[in-house]
Amino acid sequence: MNRPDRPGVPRKHPREQQPTTTASKAGPKAAAQTLVWTWSGAGLLVLAGLVFYSNTFTSPFVFDDKGFFNVEKRLQHIWPPLETVKGSIRPVVDFTFALNFAVGGWRFWTFHALNLAIHLAAALLLYGLIRRTLSRGSLGERYGKVAWGLALTTALLWLVHPLQTESVTYVFQRFESLMGLFFIATFYCFVRAQDSRWPVWWYAGSVASFLLAVGCKEVSIAIPPLLVWYDRAFLAPSWREMFRKRWPFYVSLVGVLGVLGALVFYSLPKYAGGGMLVVKGVSPLGYALTQPGVILHYLRLTVWPQGQCLDYGWPVATTAWQIVPPLLVVLAMMGATVWCIWRHPALGFLGGCFFLILAPSSSFIPIRDLAFEHRMYLPLAAVLMVLVLGAYELIRRVLTVGTTTPFERFLIQAVPVLVITVVLGSFTLLRNQVYSSEIAIWQDIVAKSPNNARGYGNLGLMFMLKHDSKTAEAFFRHAIELKPDYYDAHYNLALVLTKKKNREEAIKHYEVAVKGDAWFIPLAHCNLASLLMEKGEMEEARRHCEIALKMEPKNPTIQFNYANSIAASEPDRAIKVYEQLLLKRPGDPGVTANLADTLLKLGRRGDAIRVYRQALNVYPNSAGLNYRLATLLPEDDPEAIRLLEIVVYEQPRFAKAHVALGNRLEGRGQLREAAQQYRMALAIDPKDPVARARLKSIVRVLSKQASQ
Repeated sequence: MNRPDRPGVPRKHPREQQPTTTASKAGPKAAAQTLVWTWSGAGLLVLAGLVFYSNTFTSPFVFDDKGFFNVEKRLQHIWPPLETVKGSIRPVVDFTFALNFAVGGWRFWTFHALNLAIHLAAALLLYGLIRRTLSRGSLGERYGKVAWGLALTTALLWLVHPLQTESVTYVFQRFESLMGLFFIATFYCFVRAQDSRWPVWWYAGSVASFLLAVGCKEVSIAIPPLLVWYDRAFLAPSWREMFRKRWPFYVSLVGVLGVLGALVFYSLPKYAGGGMLVVKGVSPLGYALTQPGVILHYLRLTVWPQGQCLDYGWPVATTAWQIVPPLLVVLAMMGATVWCIWRHPALGFLGGCFFLILAPSSSFIPIRDLAFEHRMYLPLAAVLMVLVLGAYELIRRVLTVGTTTPFERFLIQAVPVLVITVVLGSFTLLRNQVYSSEIAIWQDIVAKSPNNARGYGNLGLMFMLKHDSKTAEAFFRHAIELKPDYYDAHYNLALVLTKKKNREEAIKHYEVAVKGDAWFIPLAHCNLASLLMEKGEMEEARRHCEIALKMEPKNPTIQFNYANSIAASEPDRAIKVYEQLLLKRPGDPGVTANLADTLLKLGRRGDAIRVYRQALNVYPNSAGLNYRLATLLPEDDPEAIRLLEIVVYEQPRFAKAHVALGNRLEGRGQLREAAQQYRMALAIDPKDPVARARLKSIVRVLSKQASQ
């Protein structure tokens, strides 16, 4: 169809038109002005990020941070790189963690610095993506003159919004923020390819960004459908034209999807073990019916970010009131998104972004944690874009009613943005203060989620690590009241009770803990075996040691306990285990003592002495080793006195060592020196019968000698 004012010139589809901005139409001067505004906006984003996240650098590792890095010890070494990411389901992020360790070790400020750099880079790319999108085709006709302002407003609010703190300040959630960075980069490179003289490089950058996003998190599966949707909504006039021009690019995306599929398939057991896909007590239907309420909570936090919580412990929805109203609201939102696809494609695309990005974590695929704020890292951008466009349209209509100067229009638009930015940024600063200590974050969690057993369990763990056993025990018991099968709390409570010498109750809690599937199960079996051995239940202790060995066959603590459990029934086998442990840990006092005791039971006194001498080559000042060797040496061996003198020097409160030294000195006729050792032993333990009797005997002899 021809334009009526230009006969014979075919009319182009709006999405076929070359992208134009107001600056490019007005000439070089306007283009330069736009460039200045654009770079000024970028500088403002960086400044805002540094200001409102300035208090994150002193935040310690919280929640999963420390445990994840302790378990995944491969991340503490960056070389060789393949070993660092071997077996990882998210290798790109793991490599960045290894990079942090290589640069700063356990200094957590380096982790926070990289997290913030990732967030700033993502905001800058989002700014560029929105600006270029709003400057194209039919959108450019409406928003071209203010594209940079709308883009800056959206990116700025997204950058400083407190809902993002979980993805930035909580180090472990770099998985989300780095995936978000490459997610946005995929779209940014794709848009740049449309305007470049060498589009192949930008297309390659887009595919590479998608591949990196796949290596960060599985949510990246939303990129291909959204990219196709974006292309059709804003660029291509038809499906046929879109695939005709860009089929090599989309074929490349399908190839990357194959990589994602392979990673997921290879890692299915890890997903199940990590509380995904298969979750005890959470069915796919129950999970799906709970998510509408969670989604509305996310949206509420977007406009009113109060009541944020790192660990909600969100329960599965079971009542009609919990399910039906949120479900109806979310269905209405989905219906509005479908309607906008035809009437308002830009809004339809933003709605699609919100739902498709949330789909992997907020649909029917069960995940142990039903609600987590970091899942809104990218969807928040879509929601804010809708709000910014809506506010702009409202202000635009108001301004057309009255007469305003350009400066007044600028103030009417800029002041609210500035105020909202400062308010949101202030909330971000306050929220980041909660991350100032591990105890503070868990106190915040239990205050906002009082039925969260994990909150009380981890709060108890924090006090246990600070050696406040009484407070820790109270929190562990409350966590178990809330969730009787909370195996972590049973395990930690057993540790506290063992320290308090409450052996019987500790055994009961260990017996519950070993029924779980957490990382500590082998140690729980091992610790339970130790307590059972103290009771003399050697066969039961052996059974638990064997279970632990199957889980961690190379764990030296488990091997040691196993040898202890069989030392009486199979001494020869126990000796072999002890000797293997000493090859790994030469001179270990505990292993040496138990090996020597086992050898003595077999009548191999000479071998026991040899074992102690070897250990003393490694630990020459060990009071325990010196004392044990001295007791094995013949009565007339002068070396025993030398060894016992080392013992009483290293441990002057060791009463038995003073008595043993006194006996040796008395045997050599050094009565006055022996009497002095007995007196020192009685000063430590006044009831020691041997020291009292020997001292009395020596005093009698010395008195008799004096009278003669």
